[in-house]
Amino acid sequence: KKMTIKTREEVEEIQNKSKVLFQCKNSIVLQAHDLMDQAGARDYILLDADAILREQVLNKFCDMETSGGEFLHMYWLIEQFLHHLEMRDIKYSVVFFKCQEEGMLKTNWYETKHMIDEEDELTHENKVLTTYNLKSEIEKVTPVYKMAKQILLLILEEKYNVECLHFYHYFHNDYLNFLRDFKPTLIYATYGMLLPMYYIYGKFDLNLGLGFSFRGSTIWGYSTDYVESEHLMSKEFMNEIKKEIENHFKEYNIDILNDDIYLKKEQQKEIPKKANVSINVPNMIEGSEDQQLPINASKLNIILTTLCTMLESYDTLVKQVNTLHTFKIDKTMATVLAQILFGSALLTTTIPVSRRGFTLEGESKETSSQLTQFLHLFYYTHQQLYSAEAMKAEDYVDFISGRLFHQLVFVVKELGETTSSKIKLDVDRRLIKSYEEAQACILKSGDAKTTTLAHFWDSIVKSVDVKEKIKQVGDINVDSLIPVENEYVNDYFEDIESFNMLDQNKVDEILKYDDSIDTLYNVQESLKNKRVKPLDQQLIARLAKYASDLGLEKRRTIVASYSDDKSKKKERNKHKPKSAIIVLQLTNRLNDVKEKYKTLTDIESMRLSLKECYDIWRTALPLPLNNNAKEVMDIMEDIWVIISSLMINILKGFVDKFKEKPQKTNREKWEIFHELTFVSDLANHLHKVSEEFENDIVSKYKKKKKLKPRIRKPLLETSFVNQFQSQLVKGLENLGFERHADLMKGTPADQVTRTNSFSPWRLELEFHYAENSHAKYLPPNRVKVGQEWLDLGFIPDPWQEDLIELVENDQSVLVSAPTSSGKTFIAFYVIEKILRRNDTDIVAFVLPTNALINQVYTELLAKFNKNYVKDGQHMIGVRAGSTMINPETCQILVTTPIALENYLLDPASTEWKSQLKYLILDEIHTLNDLAVDGQNPWENILTHTTCPIVALSATLGNPQDFSKWLSDKSESKVEVIEHRERPRPLEYTVYEPDFKNEEIYIPSFIEGARKAEEKRKAIFEAAQRAQNLELADEGEEEEEEEGEEEEKKSSSKWDLDATTDSDDSDDSDESDSDDDEEDEEDEDEDNKDNEKDNEKDKASSTKRTDEINAAMGTLHEIHPTAVLNSKSIVLDEINNMFSMSPRQCLRLYDAAQRLAVDNQTESILARFNPDICLEQIEMITAEQFIQYRRDMSDYLKELAKDAANHDVLLKLFSIMRENIDQSFDRIYSAIEPFQYNRDDFIYDNFIGLIRRLRSERKLPAIIFNFDHHFIDELMDLLMDYVQTTNFNLWPNGRDRRLSQEIIRKTISKLSVEEKYKTALQLGIAVHYGSMNDDYLMEAERLFRSRKIPVIIATSTLSLGINMPCKSVVIAGKSIYLSTNLFNQMSGRAGRRGFDSKGNVILYGIPKSAISRFMTSSSSNMVGVNSYSTMYYMKLLLLYNQQNDKKTKAYIRDRLNHILNQNQTSISKESLSVNQIKYHFRYSLEFLLRTGIISHTGQPRDLSSVANRLSTISPYNLMISNMIMKGTFHRRLSKELEIITELQTSFEKEFSEKKAQHLKELEVLKRNNRRAKTAPIRKKQNRELKALRRKFFKQKLSLFSPERQEELVHLLCYLFPQTRLKTTIYSDDVASIDQLENVVEDYFVDKTNAQELGEKIPNRAICNVLSPMKPDFLENLTQYYNSTVNIFNRFINHYSERFPVELCDLSFRGYSTFLDDSLLKRQKAAKESNVVQENTEEEETEAEAESGDEWDSDEVDEWDSDEEIEVLEDDEEKETKEEDFLSKITIKSKERSTLESKLEALSIVPKGVSSYAALSGNTNNFSTVSQLLFTKRHSIPMDTGDLPVLELWEHPVNSIFYDYFSHGSIPRLSKENLATNTNKSRRYTEDMYRTFKSFSSSLKSIKNPKSSTEDTLQLLLEEINSNLRLKIQGQKTFFKHRKRNLNIKISNEEIYGKKSKRSDRAYGEANPEEEQGPRRRQQSGRDADDTY
Repeated sequence: KKMTIKTREEVEEIQNKSKVLFQCKNSIVLQAHDLMDQAGARDYILLDADAILREQVLNKFCDMETSGGEFLHMYWLIEQFLHHLEMRDIKYSVVFFKCQEEGMLKTNWYETKHMIDEEDELTHENKVLTTYNLKSEIEKVTPVYKMAKQILLLILEEKYNVECLHFYHYFHNDYLNFLRDFKPTLIYATYGMLLPMYYIYGKFDLNLGLGFSFRGSTIWGYSTDYVESEHLMSKEFMNEIKKEIENHFKEYNIDILNDDIYLKKEQQKEIPKKANVSINVPNMIEGSEDQQLPINASKLNIILTTLCTMLESYDTLVKQVNTLHTFKIDKTMATVLAQILFGSALLTTTIPVSRRGFTLEGESKETSSQLTQFLHLFYYTHQQLYSAEAMKAEDYVDFISGRLFHQLVFVVKELGETTSSKIKLDVDRRLIKSYEEAQACILKSGDAKTTTLAHFWDSIVKSVDVKEKIKQVGDINVDSLIPVENEYVNDYFEDIESFNMLDQNKVDEILKYDDSIDTLYNVQESLKNKRVKPLDQQLIARLAKYASDLGLEKRRTIVASYSDDKSKKKERNKHKPKSAIIVLQLTNRLNDVKEKYKTLTDIESMRLSLKECYDIWRTALPLPLNNNAKEVMDIMEDIWVIISSLMINILKGFVDKFKEKPQKTNREKWEIFHELTFVSDLANHLHKVSEEFENDIVSKYKKKKKLKPRIRKPLLETSFVNQFQSQLVKGLENLGFERHADLMKGTPADQVTRTNSFSPWRLELEFHYAENSHAKYLPPNRVKVGQEWLDLGFIPDPWQEDLIELVENDQSVLVSAPTSSGKTFIAFYVIEKILRRNDTDIVAFVLPTNALINQVYTELLAKFNKNYVKDGQHMIGVRAGSTMINPETCQILVTTPIALENYLLDPASTEWKSQLKYLILDEIHTLNDLAVDGQNPWENILTHTTCPIVALSATLGNPQDFSKWLSDKSESKVEVIEHRERPRPLEYTVYEPDFKNEEIYIPSFIEGARKAEEKRKAIFEAAQRAQNLELADEGEEEEEEEGEEEEKKSSSKWDLDATTDSDDSDDSDESDSDDDEEDEEDEDEDNKDNEKDNEKDKASSTKRTDEINAAMGTLHEIHPTAVLNSKSIVLDEINNMFSMSPRQCLRLYDAAQRLAVDNQTESILARFNPDICLEQIEMITAEQFIQYRRDMSDYLKELAKDAANHDVLLKLFSIMRENIDQSFDRIYSAIEPFQYNRDDFIYDNFIGLIRRLRSERKLPAIIFNFDHHFIDELMDLLMDYVQTTNFNLWPNGRDRRLSQEIIRKTISKLSVEEKYKTALQLGIAVHYGSMNDDYLMEAERLFRSRKIPVIIATSTLSLGINMPCKSVVIAGKSIYLSTNLFNQMSGRAGRRGFDSKGNVILYGIPKSAISRFMTSSSSNMVGVNSYSTMYYMKLLLLYNQQNDKKTKAYIRDRLNHILNQNQTSISKESLSVNQIKYHFRYSLEFLLRTGIISHTGQPRDLSSVANRLSTISPYNLMISNMIMKGTFHRRLSKELEIITELQTSFEKEFSEKKAQHLKELEVLKRNNRRAKTAPIRKKQNRELKALRRKFFKQKLSLFSPERQEELVHLLCYLFPQTRLKTTIYSDDVASIDQLENVVEDYFVDKTNAQELGEKIPNRAICNVLSPMKPDFLENLTQYYNSTVNIFNRFINHYSERFPVELCDLSFRGYSTFLDDSLLKRQKAAKESNVVQENTEEEETEAEAESGDEWDSDEVDEWDSDEEIEVLEDDEEKETKEEDFLSKITIKSKERSTLESKLEALSIVPKGVSSYAALSGNTNNFSTVSQLLFTKRHSIPMDTGDLPVLELWEHPVNSIFYDYFSHGSIPRLSKENLATNTNKSRRYTEDMYRTFKSFSSSLKSIKNPKSSTEDTLQLLLEEINSNLRLKIQGQKTFFKHRKRNLNIKISNEEIYGKKSKRSDRAYGEANPEEEQGPRRRQQSGRDADDTY
């Protein structure tokens, strides 16, 4: 349609109409991710009832609208949904809106282009402006939908006790107050909520979630988490949003904001008079034998009453129902239908559920419409009669079956019941009387005339001819399978029934590759030429440097014992260092100690020297006394003297220290008391050490009697100790601690009579926490490992001693202990044990992230050293993705789960697996993160190893259950060691900024920008006055002035308070600057480009508020009881409450005392008076503190169990809550609540927080935030503040100088921007996944060595990284902040040996979220118990590629063990052996048909491609299939023809050249026989190589840029990227044929296209890929259909064979549909294995009545005459138990004609669930979604079990395709919503590596005998070449910019070969043809390390 010309004013009027709302639309971004923590995090989510119905019922193939409702299927789906929520321990409520009772709000945006009456200066055509129109409407809901909503409410409240909330509308004050108070983590709603969310999100900072799907342990969906919403920050703007929404609703006559309108509507309704009818229905009817089948009489009476009422007020009700269109059923017809409807209700009680599904294929559309509208009338009548309060859930679970009613109408017509208005239904004889009574009531209320009946049956009830359906099988028939001629496969499937096999001719046709690639590949070439990746020497050097700087204690040299092999032991002894060398080393160390000893003055330096002396002593003690006996004993005697002197001086030093301290206040006296008791304890310990060393040296002299011991004193003489203790006693008496002075003398506690002048224990609890630090002055504890003693370096706790004992016995163990509790030591203990055993045993250390791998590798290098006899053997190796360091020659392999899984399944690693003796699994809880879509390498690792395991985790919710599961997986019992106490307690605080202080800081980059702008304007104005520049036209000046005034006016609306004015002025300045730059573009274009490049990363900083609040705020403690429920006592919360620190215990005790005084009662915590319960202790220890707080917590739990104590406890907790409540009240009085979690709040008060941490000595600190772009902004701000004010982050100037000196030396070689280096020198580091690896490693090293006080990081530092600090700041709430991450982050705080507690500061996290996090238990482990197709392929290849018979037999046994046992699950259904077998067989069928394996089970050519690309499964299988079909190569046929011609000419030229070279040599030899031919030959070889290179380049040059983009475009679909949400669900389409049309129709709303323009999505905009090419789409569609049908056949075949194994999820509290008596009989029959024999006549009858087969999916009621029989052939009496049970059927001796007819027409459920069959779903699944949602629930199957995904499910971000087109990394950030350039650069490099891997995999299998060129591989080579140039160009540009070099770089160097000049503007609009065909769609900010 031609655009009409409008004026600018008209267009601007349209633009302003929804301007504010459109700004909101572009601010809110939906991003796909895990919506919940793996265990729910006790997250509170709000579920919209309409979202549950639409997404979890209607979109799950439930027929609720077409045929009038299937409520039993709906109930089943709702139960599954709620079951998933409960399994994840999620707290939720369901909300019902009154405004949505009559209709659903539907809102869409439309884009329209208008020509205006202005001429474009360049094109001289009319300018085009774009407007965005918003249209909303109320989509009326049907009565059946309203009925479903009522039933949903009943189910939730009565069956599940779910809290259901009711509000009038989205903007009602009650609803808004609820959101403000409870702050749900997520609101799960429909797209109709998007418009209200513009307001709700900005006001309350709440997230909207869409599209729930349960994948593994996660809840996958889309949420509004990441937004660009700085402008949603003011009250004025919020009011504008609400006002504009109200005006918008008024425009479209949508009245949903009026509370009174609903009451008026209800009053206006004419409620029909309720019919007074009732019938007698038996509550129970007798079934077969012991059965009693319940009948719901109440339900039947409700239905009858509704029908009679409807007929009595028929005409009135028909007029009221607004959904009755072309309704032709009069009252007479309705009377007939009412009888049939009631009869269908009766039949639901006697016909099993498995026989009630109907397809209704023969029903005409008109008939379906009329019958469904009749049901609508029935539901409407019911809603008028029965309120929700009068309904009971049990009456409505199976209320009406719409499809049964439809089918029954046709059956009645077929049986001839059409002449009378009185319908005779042949129902069960036991219910016939009830039917007749009901029929009489209906006829009385209705119209019994027969005049219109004939017309009704002839014209309304019409059927259509059903054409035979064509199977969607693509190119295959899966009814028969391809035979597999493989020894193992045949043996494995021997015990199950044989499959139907295809004949050989068809097999050859199916397995044949396309002619274009038939001889092109040979997989054997890949096996021969296995490429070994070279070692990364630079990485090894960096890691070695990291290890050397860790500052760990002395590196331990390991010597293997070889106790089992004398020859090896002898060989090892040759390489042992001789004792003479060791003596010399000890002598040198002793001399160093003596030199240091002369200068020792302070206690700490003496302690370090003492530890060194201990080490020398321990080293000398085991030395043999042979030739060096005298030297050894001299060393020990000398060190004895030094140790004695050091001990005495240390003790004296403490006493001297006491004397210098003041002793006036109680606090000062307590400090001295504490140190006195500590020194007393230390003296006793040192005295014990003295006795131990005395025994050591005496026993040493006994071994060499010739040596005479020196005359020496004990290390600590008893007299000295006694004298020293007496001095301490006098000190205690002088301080007033007489009681403890007597205790120190040794007086028994019960005999002490004196008392202390004051108790020290209150001060002890308040300040010290009793750190047991005397271990630092004692020798390390020793443990015997093998035949040697090992120094642990610390005194192990009892639970650690248990760990050591288990490991010494080679037992598997699961360790669940908090972070920093010391659990990782056992990993190093295991490693040292293996290293000491021999040189061949291997231990694998499995870690989830590369950062952890780097850390563990460096720690192992720093801790251990081992020299090997065999050359080429190494101690440590790494296998992780692209990083390989000696993986096959090491004893300790540090690896990731995926890498180890691939290694274990590699056929070449069989010998390596046999040497694996221990498996260490660190951070095992990340199994939940990988337990998605069936791909879980953790589980596969456990399955394929037989060695003991050590599993470590800090966050396990169910360790006992998890250990049982581990035991099943790993074949050995896994013991559990559970430790809950942290060595350093955590104290949580909230940071409250100082809003009143006027200490304001303006960053220099903002001040500089202001000054530069002012200077520029001044120069410009001066130039204007001097007339050096042309003055603007007066009209233009006036327009500019008016525009500036309008901007100022509009900007004032966005301000919340005075502090944001500068932000808006900045925005206007930026716009002015941009306008000026456009005016000067021709003059200053190059400078503009350079400025954009250099200031790109700083641009975001200028968006922030100018004035920063630098005043120090306050930290308010959060007591664990302060976050408990304020309204009631919840036992779960108290059980999960965080541990209290000693000081918090004291606070709670004091609060209880205060409450007791106020109430004049005894304190409930009186027993915990520290002055009484701790008074008997001489010196309190950390263990006693732990017991004290544990006893107090346990007592609180006991009190909470008694309801009588609840009031007192609530009052007590409210006292503890006062401080934190007042803090949040002050915060919310200063700012709006929705601002608290915003980045602006965190940014503006960040400096004050850092200053507070510095003043309270709480640095070093890690600051966590999930947005790495924002992290850079915080770094820039803090760096600017430190530089501007010379603020010192270190404790003092000396530390700063020393640290900066070290940092300056280490950062010179870092390849990062200069600002990151500068920040490091200022003590600031950042850490996130897309940063440079070298920088991250250096930041970690410097922070661990305490050289950097502040590091700002994402979650990359939370997972197991050993970077302890004094404080942790969690800044900002994110959807990614789960309970696990919260605990992991908090666990970084509290350095063992440095801090007495850890500080966790919560900054910008709402109070409700704090409460949930601090009362949440750790997540339960879920896991995945399924096997993927790729896994089966690897198993088969593992077996087939073994050449050694012994190894092959071993692999065979392992496979049998894996595949012949049930796969247990922690929280889901277990996987039976039978299902594994059938799934395995059909997976083989898939692999055969896709060309991956041959009919012998051997790998085919394309298996190498699939293996190399296994990380992108299942896309790798799709790519392999496309190659097999020749899709790529046929498309490149023209290029192949040209290449063939070139090949011919090249061969000719090459042969001529060689002939010429031969002639030259012959002439040379003929002329001069002595001439040297070597130089000539080299020259000739160079010429031939040049000729080959020329030919290769010619081949590559044939592939045009269009051809390259075409392949990149397709591979962008197949290589996983960011997928974007649209309104298209995979569930929305009934068949795959509709998908293409749906995608095309999505973007344009045809009904409104002319009126409103093009429909656009309700999300923010970014580039998405255009649709696939037709031939590619056709190939993938065939692959899709074929795969679905293969696994469709698997489900049906398995279900037919083993029905008893498959019992669907039963209903909660509704046992009618799962008959217990039958199950008991099945179980008894299975146990006794009794086979009931039938006569041949009964067998024949049973076979004839195939429609009466019983499906055990859901066991239902049947007639009393039915009996269970067993069909069995005489020849198969020894059939297995499963075979017997699978043949149980129901046989009816007396079946009515009506029931037999219905059952004959019903769907016989096999693979489909009987409940899903109710909605017409058959056993033939057409889509993946239908298969997963409608299959039997008891078949555990996830998307990972199917090697196919819905390609059409979501649009794909075109980020990589765009990069390949223009090569500009910064441009991607604008056009594709990439978060920053670092992440974009890393992502493009990862994709480039994937492309290279694809190319190399094809190259590796190229058949050298084939004369045909592989055009696909050549095309990939050309693509990779161009990508490499683009990436190198980016790196070169980045390098020059980093060094601030003013070097002219060409466009090709910066952007790649294909760049255009316009690309330099980083996002300037290019013509559509230059950008490539793509549409623009929404995207979201991504999680830290995912795309």
